Amino acid sequence: MSLTKEQSSALKRNLAAVQRVIFNIRAHDKIFEADTVHPGIDFIQLAYRALFNDAALQSMNVFEGKNGGKARSFWWLYKQKQKEVDEFVKCKKLNWSLLEEVSEKLKDIRNGTHAHFSHQYADDYKRVWEAAGLKGDDWLKALDIVWEVLAYLQGDDHLPSLDYDGEDAKEATKFISALCTGKNL
Repeated sequence: MSLTKEQSSALKRNLAAVQRVIFNIRAHDKIFEADTVHPGIDFIQLAYRALFNDAALQSMNVFEGKNGGKARSFWWLYKQKQKEVDEFVKCKKLNWSLLEEVSEKLKDIRNGTHAHFSHQYADDYKRVWEAAGLKGDDWLKALDIVWEVLAYLQGDDHLPSLDYDGEDAKEATKFISALCTGKNL
């Protein structure tokens, strides 16, 4: 598929962002599996939160601008290649309405807590997530759809790898936890 330099740059940036979100979520989930995340503040808790927040923020960047704007996000690319993408989505029977729904929910979350400290949620930032009603499974499915569309636009030419399972994060947090608690390594 023929892309302008600007479209190609935006495509590469979006692919990298989605890859990073997927890797962050996998590492985040493996840290949780290690059963080393406990209330309070320590390095593991900070890393766990940072992975989630970075995944959320990168997702917000990818899904930004559905209704316009200058961001070179997924939606900007879609508008640039709408005919081709619409045909691909129809052929693959992708759940396009889920992308629109997740985009709106991420926008609400971004505006409520990530980009601004909304007065509504200043006392409990987690409520913005509850109010938006974004389910983790929907978020992951939307990311899969975006990845599939971006991969289609990219073609087979240097598609970033998704070969990362997060196991190293699980092992690292077990090691750190044992180190901090004095348990045998």
